Amino acid sequence: MKKLLITLVTVLTLVTAFSFNGTLDYLYGYNFSEDASTTYQGLKTTIDLEKQVGSIYFKTTGDLVSINIGKMPDMMGNYLGKYNTYFNSLSNISEPYFLYNINEAYASIYMNYGTLKFGRFLPATGSSTLYSPSVILAAHDLINPFENNKAIAIDGLNYTGFLGNFAYELNFIPKTNDDIPSALLYPQALTNEINKGVNENIATEAKNAKETLNKKASAIESTDPMTAAYIKSIAKIIPTEYVVKDIEKTYENEDKLNLANSNYSAKVSTSIMNFDVKLGYAFDHYKFLVPKTIDYKYDKLGEATSTVQYYRPYRNVVTLDYQGVSNFIDSISYHGEAALIIPENENVEVNIEIPTYDKDLKPIVKKSKEDVQIFEKAYVKTVLGAEYTKGEDLTLGAEYFNGLPNEEFKDKISMGGDLYIKSNIKDFAVEGAGIVAFSKINDEWKPGYQLKTKLSYKGIDNFEPSIVLSYAYAEDDAHALNAMESLNSVSFVFKAYF
Repeated sequence: MKKLLITLVTVLTLVTAFSFNGTLDYLYGYNFSEDASTTYQGLKTTIDLEKQVGSIYFKTTGDLVSINIGKMPDMMGNYLGKYNTYFNSLSNISEPYFLYNINEAYASIYMNYGTLKFGRFLPATGSSTLYSPSVILAAHDLINPFENNKAIAIDGLNYTGFLGNFAYELNFIPKTNDDIPSALLYPQALTNEINKGVNENIATEAKNAKETLNKKASAIESTDPMTAAYIKSIAKIIPTEYVVKDIEKTYENEDKLNLANSNYSAKVSTSIMNFDVKLGYAFDHYKFLVPKTIDYKYDKLGEATSTVQYYRPYRNVVTLDYQGVSNFIDSISYHGEAALIIPENENVEVNIEIPTYDKDLKPIVKKSKEDVQIFEKAYVKTVLGAEYTKGEDLTLGAEYFNGLPNEEFKDKISMGGDLYIKSNIKDFAVEGAGIVAFSKINDEWKPGYQLKTKLSYKGIDNFEPSIVLSYAYAEDDAHALNAMESLNSVSFVFKAYF
């Protein structure tokens, strides 16, 4: 209660000191995914506060959100509930989950040669519609029921200015935020995949060792039965199955005060032949943790305790963003983004200790070390597209991409395309986007599909009711779009502006 009173007093104080506007959203929907089949509702109010004092501009944007999800699929509850996002845990409670969030809170100081911004702010967006691979400092909320794939604001410093025909932008971000839900799904999924590979390799070696020992015993059984019996006894006790029974997790300290733990970016833009071109460089960190080292200690039964040290690797990224109109066809424009990504380290160090026998069949502990590659040494993510526009009444677009927003790992980069439409017909607005993505799974390219449509009525001032349909389907559980199947839903959204 005390926390709520403090929040209300703070909001009232800000409202009286600043000019403000905002929105009120009510969401009611039905999740028809295979694991859910439940209704849900939510309420969100967004308040924008602005004030200009001389050469300083202040802005604060905040959300008050209430969500009542009910029983959601295991993935959503077990992962996202722990992450303190918009979703509560699996329990079927009737009370709504409530939180408040400061989207932006910054001051901009206008100077002769540029503008300095500090606080919490959203970075400039890219030119693409599906997602922007060249905008890498911001994390994204992939499951926000009000605004899917919403950019999460960054805290730091931003400076923009002009130098002749060139504009430039500099960012300093001390600490990165996490993607939701990638921050939780990626580490465990990757660790499980490495565990599976290690267990299968050891099981194959054990099987071969069993066969070798049994053949050796059979070869000398007639001349030396006692030795043959001893060899067979050793072959018999070698496990046929290897599993990781317990996992101990440690995390590398990311809060030490050094330059390598911070994030930086620089971009310069200009106009070339009716195209706005922006070239950039960034030193930043991935928006999720990955294993740095995994130590396996197996016992005689083939059960292992693994110790996993997680860390957040940095990356060097060169980005390109361009957009402009066609010189040959009216109402046609083109856009594209690309990011060349070079990870800090593409491997996970794997150390294995396993009881076995030496060449004289005496028990020993065998130690081995190997590197498991999880990132490419360097890889490129791109989005290329074209749009047809007819005033404000119609926009048709198509894009090609290699890599979805939640894909970074080796052999996990999809390729595909999307089509989208925005149309205004009298008092109605229609938006729709369809995605087809092919992911390489077990050396096969398998498709996944995603569709999102929205029909809105704009015939009433400051009020906008909408119907939203979200649907995803993937032919393989390992596909990047498989997780989105849990969000299949139809919902009604009522938005009021004030």
